[in-house]
Amino acid sequence: SPTICTNELNEDDYTQIIKSFAQIIGNDGNFSGLLGISYSVMTVFSDLLFKKYNNIPFLFAYGKTQSGKTAYLRLIMNIFGYNVEGDSTSETTQNAITKYLENLVNIPYWLDEYSLQTRSNRLSDSHLKSIYNRSMSSKGNIFGVTAHDVKTTLILSGEVSPEHSEGVFNRCIYINFPNPDSRRERNR
Repeated sequence: SPTICTNELNEDDYTQIIKSFAQIIGNDGNFSGLLGISYSVMTVFSDLLFKKYNNIPFLFAYGKTQSGKTAYLRLIMNIFGYNVEGDSTSETTQNAITKYLENLVNIPYWLDEYSLQTRSNRLSDSHLKSIYNRSMSSKGNIFGVTAHDVKTTLILSGEVSPEHSEGVFNRCIYINFPNPDSRRERNR
């Protein structure tokens, strides 16, 4: 499975990387753009960060249709060598999501079209809490118990923020994509 190895970096290297990104974010007015890039860097080190902090936040991009979410997240995925669209939250089963999160190592997994409706149908709050804590469901069979470990980060996108979802709201870093009509007005 695809892997990015970070074993050769020491704590000073991580500190320098974090300081560099903090300086960039502080000196540039495009915080949202840098937030996604910083999240990508965090993803590369997510295994080590999880060991230290015991959780990894999701990246949640939200905004109306044609606001730039998909193009932006496609760019993020291209950083990792994937020219893909996000998997549809309404069409992807929990088992498939579990397999992706288990097999991708330090490379983000993107689920698109998150909404209150898909939350209740496919991606429950308890499932999202498990992903956040990197401990997925276990299944028992005659040979014993099979546990699924999350080895990557999760990117969610949708048209509205998940403020009514306990499993997501407090576990995300948010990027709001303004309505494309309001952006055009500001640029005139």
